[in-house]
Amino acid sequence: NAVYDFQLLVNNPVEANKPNPVEACFVPGSTVNVDLTQTQPEILGQQDPAIYEVSYFNLREDAEKNRKRIETPAQYQVAKGQKSKTIWTRVQDLHMPECIATVSFEVVLNDPPPVDSVEDVVECVQYILPEITHGNYFTQSGGMGKALFAG
Repeated sequence: NAVYDFQLLVNNPVEANKPNPVEACFVPGSTVNVDLTQTQPEILGQQDPAIYEVSYFNLREDAEKNRKRIETPAQYQVAKGQKSKTIWTRVQDLHMPECIATVSFEVVLNDPPPVDSVEDVVECVQYILPEITHGNYFTQSGGMGKALFAG
């Protein structure tokens, strides 16, 4: 029988925490760009981003085998007509590349909120804003400026 000395190095396991879904509004028939990298702090949790790399993939097996990465995760384009998409992430220890973990999250595209259509009005003295069911009045387009109230 022989006895040999050896060193055993045990690292903390790599963790990939499941992030909340990424939600965005879309206009029907248009393409939406989503920043997948906003999930990185949730995925890493307390792990140091200088030591752990987060990569994004369309398929689980690609994440596990580290192939076909999403090249521009900060500008991920969701295909027209898709309402949701599962994204897979791979967290890899940069010092021990064989130490990985994977997790998925959803990208969810929400319909734009309904807004009432209001006719253009030209009034020289005074105008009373009618009640609307969906939306609010503002002094500038796009919900900017001062809020105005019906009545």
